[in-house]
Amino acid sequence: MQAQDRQEKERADARNALEEYVYELRGKLSAGEALHEFLANDQREKLVATLDALEQWLYDEGEDQTRQVYSDKLSELRTEGEPIKQRRLEWELRPGALEDFALSIQLVNKAVDLYKAGDAKYSHLVEADIQKVADAAKNAITWLESTRQALAQNFENIVNPILNKPKPKEKTPPPANPPTAGDGQPQAQGQTAPGGEHTATDAQPDQMDVD
Repeated sequence: MQAQDRQEKERADARNALEEYVYELRGKLSAGEALHEFLANDQREKLVATLDALEQWLYDEGEDQTRQVYSDKLSELRTEGEPIKQRRLEWELRPGALEDFALSIQLVNKAVDLYKAGDAKYSHLVEADIQKVADAAKNAITWLESTRQALAQNFENIVNPILNKPKPKEKTPPPANPPTAGDGQPQAQGQTAPGGEHTATDAQPDQMDVD
């Protein structure tokens, strides 16, 4: 009996683990969330469709499967989800790694300068080897600056379209309806009103008596 209970718990735990991973990954792929920008649009849509199908499966025929079935599906899903998380992690850590690399280049350049100044610490080295070191440092600086620019451009491409999104235009209210005559038609200037009287706009000035 205990063995059966243990197996049932393992089966339930495996199902819950798969369900939680589906919800977590789909949530992080949503617009504005952590993983949204680390997957191409078509690939993201395809993966989200897979996640939706898995959720539906869990509440249909997948409701009562074996622990191994759940584990296999989770392993298969992780092969798609974990590389995306890794790209996000590398992106977060990259600025710090670049700064460490820049510091290393500075130390190398300082050592080259000390060699050229005749510092005893490097007096046993030959000039040809020092030149290789200097060339390597120069190439590294070129790569570092190019990478920084690419990172900055990628960052701006992500945030600027969002932050600079214009406000929606306010709707222009419709023009006020012109006054209408009794039949519902607009009343034109000079039109005779009901009763045979002219409107005020059509009134003529009284003629003046001439002495």
